[in-house]
Amino acid sequence: MRILNSSLALVICLAMIMSASVFAQGLYWESTTTGEGATQISKMFYMPKMFKIVTNQAEYVLLRLDREMFYTVHPGEKTYSEMSFADMEKTMKGAGARMDKAMEQMREQMKDMPEEQRKQVEQMMGGMMKGKEKGTKAPVEVIKTSERKTVSGRGCTKYILRRGDEVIATLWVTKEVKEFEAMSKDFAEFSRRMMAMNPATTDAAEGWDKIDGFPMETEHSKGIKTVVTKIEKQSVPVSDFEVPKGYKKVKSKMAELEEEE
Repeated sequence: MRILNSSLALVICLAMIMSASVFAQGLYWESTTTGEGATQISKMFYMPKMFKIVTNQAEYVLLRLDREMFYTVHPGEKTYSEMSFADMEKTMKGAGARMDKAMEQMREQMKDMPEEQRKQVEQMMGGMMKGKEKGTKAPVEVIKTSERKTVSGRGCTKYILRRGDEVIATLWVTKEVKEFEAMSKDFAEFSRRMMAMNPATTDAAEGWDKIDGFPMETEHSKGIKTVVTKIEKQSVPVSDFEVPKGYKKVKSKMAELEEEE
């Protein structure tokens, strides 16, 4: 009986150690994003395969890599919407195709414009009027430089994401967040999913898994800049990554926009 009790105690002890190890993998950070005439402060919570993104009091987002699902939760209204990664990517591809068609129509109309007027339109539209043909995009090149600086108390190395001659993003990356090593694959997947939702940062989603470390500062060619102002190890209950019980399911904004079109 003593041997049985000792074995059982050992199993329980090992289970507790393993559970504590998994639970301790959490990370929390805050960041400030500026661009397009606005400033946004975000609070990010991470546990393996799960992210919670809080940007304002009206709503927050749950990103579940284990389920391949996005949930947008509105605490004030006690409602939520959900969308699978597959549906989101389908919607974004549809939006991109409609944008390409609109740009092609605009280019056709511009052919009959006086040269001065055409140049003004091209300047206002920026890189959107370059008219690159499908399939001709060069791959994104990830360049690690020797430049160093400190961002929010962390030593960082400068990375450049470039497509051909165009710099699409500049990142300052730290290796001083040891907890990040365990979550690096999840973070790369998270970054690709989030950037895919924003047309201004879609290009930067490529090559993300080649970034060695945690990005403390990221600046996109569109003028959008994100700086991590605080980061710390923090365990979060799994229940915080679930939609609260009793909340009513409603249509997502992306689904509503797609129906309108």
